[in-house]
Order: sequence, then structure tokens, then C-alpha cells
Amino acid sequence: MRTTSKSLTWHDQAMAAGVPEHQIAEYEARQRVETYDQDYSTLAHQLENIYVRATLEKYVRPGDQVLDLGSGTGLGRELLSGVKGVRYTGVEPCQDMLLRAAWKFPEDLYHLGTAEEYLSYKQAEAARVNQDRGAIQHAIALWSLDYMDPAVVPLIARLKTGAFIAVHHNQPWRSDSNSVWYKGLRELFEWKHSKNKEQLLRRIKQAGGHTEPFIGRGEYYLSIIE
Repeated sequence: MRTTSKSLTWHDQAMAAGVPEHQIAEYEARQRVETYDQDYSTLAHQLENIYVRATLEKYVRPGDQVLDLGSGTGLGRELLSGVKGVRYTGVEPCQDMLLRAAWKFPEDLYHLGTAEEYLSYKQAEAARVNQDRGAIQHAIALWSLDYMDPAVVPLIARLKTGAFIAVHHNQPWRSDSNSVWYKGLRELFEWKHSKNKEQLLRRIKQAGGHTEPFIGRGEYYLSIIE
């Protein structure tokens, strides 16, 4: 019997479509853009957002600059809505998600590309003016750090002057859900990121950051580098 696309995980669909391995995360993002905000509006996410919002407001002051790495459709920007005059820049490799964020928050700045590309540019910019720090004030990576190379952590720590706040996984996806969407995300995570988890935590610690279990569901960490 022929398998339909509805029974395939995102990883399966991407491979069947001939998507290169390094672009599978972006492929998944494009497929989810229409339902992304709804996916993150569950009661569990709303409870998590209360905690994340309070953490952001602890460090970000009115008028501060915030760089959102992996900004998606602007959910991180929404969590900063209580900080007046925040100067926000979203960095996102998926154009469809970036356009959705720009439609919701047209007064902010956006950059199409990966966190690695943007930070490399900022590092080169800082070198041109002969300064090691100050290219970035605050940086956040909310549920997106797992999709990045762990090498971005020391680069952020070197370039920032304020805080770096990240929410990321502390363990591979649980196997207690049979939904295609959940299995697809779990497969994507285990396929690309399971080897990065220990390296990511080590990089955060080496950069002087601290990591704590995330309130709510048990598979997340909240990491802060001050």
C-alpha cells in the first residue's frame, strides 16, 4: 500500500522531496508556518510563557536592544511586549516565518539568515571598529538554540554586553506520543541534535552561564549568561 504524506514525519517528507540535510529544519519551519502560533498557544505553553516573560523582563529594560536568534513568527517579540521601547532585531532562516513576524511587528528590524551567519557578521563588524564587545546588548534564543551550532554560545558571550537567555532541550524527545507531528519533531531532534546536547551545556558553562530545569514540562532547560 502506498504511504501518504500525512503518515510521514517531517524528516521523511523532506528526504522524499530531496531536501539537503542541512536545510531540513528550515523545511519543517516552512510547513508549520500557518499553524505555528496555534501550536504554541496551548495551556502548557502559556504557563511556560509566564515564566519566560518574567525572566526577560528581569534583564531587559526600556530602550534596550534585543537580538532574537531563531525568532520564528515573533513569539519572542510578543513576550517582550511589556518592555517599553525595546529595540528588537529578529534573525530567522525561514523567510515565511520572518514575513509573518514582520507583519505582526512592522516597527522592528529583521534579518533573513542563520544565527551563525548573523553572529559572524557582527564579529567582523566589531573587529572593524576594534572592539571585542558591544556589538550586541541582549540576545535570546527561545526554543531555537538546539537548532544551532553550539559554537554560537561563546560567540554570543563575547559579543554581548547584557544577558543571553535561552530555552532549550535537556533531553531527547520523549516517546510517549504517537502523533505524526510529535514523532517528526522527535526524529528531527534526535537525528541532528542529540550529539550536541552535552557540548551545548558545556559551552554555556564555559561561557560563565548557569542552567536550571525549566518550570513546567520536564524536557527543557533555561540557561542564562549574564
